[in-house]
Amino acid sequence: MSVSISSMLTRIMAECILYGAYVVVFGIAMWILPRKIGIPSVKRFIFPAAILLFALATINIAYDLTVERYTIVHGSLTEKKTWINVGRCVDISTYILADILGDSVLFFRVYAVWGFRKRVLLPTLLLLVLTKVLGILAAITQVYLLVRGKERYTGFFSTIFGVLLPVFPIMNVVSNVFMTTTIVLRGMKMVQAYIGIRLGLVGIRGNVIGG
Repeated sequence: MSVSISSMLTRIMAECILYGAYVVVFGIAMWILPRKIGIPSVKRFIFPAAILLFALATINIAYDLTVERYTIVHGSLTEKKTWINVGRCVDISTYILADILGDSVLFFRVYAVWGFRKRVLLPTLLLLVLTKVLGILAAITQVYLLVRGKERYTGFFSTIFGVLLPVFPIMNVVSNVFMTTTIVLRGMKMVQAYIGIRLGLVGIRGNVIGG
């Protein structure tokens, strides 16, 4: 399979730029979170999750850049190197783990702003669990096919992979958008309530002074 050097370089540049932006965001988080380490949720979950997510992202980009360098130098990946298949398995595993961890943090934020409201938490949790189950099944199937060395996906596992491959990303996007929307809506309500209270206090103060 021939490789377009320009497209490979463009992808490498995009990955490096995005990773660089992530490094900046991670640095800001590491500056802010230790100042809130007294908060139990930050100490026990948010802070460790941020570090682990950064580590997983670093593993992913290190593998991607290594494979892309190999592809540029040798022109293709037709020769099945053991380290390439092992790396792909690690890459898939770290991706799904990072996806689960990142969405868990997002679900925690939903809980933080909404509290234990079943009408909000239960649908969100069901959608999240369904999405992650699909993701895990897709990852297991892909790792199985890599380990078996299937050049062409045939049989039962290929059917599963063919279904899960397009469904999981769509479900993942829907799940993330849904959780983000619930957080934003709750935040807007809290801001409106705060503004209403402030305006009410100003009105009361004006009446007292005017009286």
